[in-house]
Amino acid sequence: KYNFASEDVSTEDEFILTDDGKVLEYYTGDAKKIIIPDGVEEIVEGWYDGKDAGDVIALIIPDSVKTVPYSLCYAMGNLEVCRLSDGITEVMGFMFENCWSLQYVKLPSYATKIGGGAFKYTVALESLYIPNTVKRIEANAFWGSSVREVTLSKNVEFVGDYGFAFPQTSPGEVAAKMTSEQISRIQEIMNQFNTFDRVVTVLNPEL
Repeated sequence: KYNFASEDVSTEDEFILTDDGKVLEYYTGDAKKIIIPDGVEEIVEGWYDGKDAGDVIALIIPDSVKTVPYSLCYAMGNLEVCRLSDGITEVMGFMFENCWSLQYVKLPSYATKIGGGAFKYTVALESLYIPNTVKRIEANAFWGSSVREVTLSKNVEFVGDYGFAFPQTSPGEVAAKMTSEQISRIQEIMNQFNTFDRVVTVLNPEL
């Protein structure tokens, strides 16, 4: 499905790094597929200012990365796939909030926590494999998402309030924080994926 032209893939000269190459400070390009350079250990807040957030379809983060900001992918409205680093131990709160087109996420293999609101309003995300290392899923982690199949291991010790809430169905509440264009986009995606009547949460304590 994802056959990107070379001009649509990020190049190393588009990344502003610290002198030692370990901290990503800013991305200057507008690629549809962003591949964070191997060797980067930290991605700082504001690395991507969102001016062309709609351009990003795929984001690949190498295992060298250990630290990411809360807003790593916030409001990347066309982001469909994200591969997170195995060096990350926490899926930060609000990391994928308003990523309305997100359909596939490879979570860190050794993650122990999914933060509050991490997948809020991911209205195209239908299923997710959660590693058996995860112990905590914070409040509202999947609020307003379309996740209807999720596998949890017996190692999960805590699921916060509304951790797996049904999709948001009140236009008034959605409208409170979004523009009319954003609301139209969400409604379009929700209708496409028949969100409202197909939500199922599966708990498999044997895994």
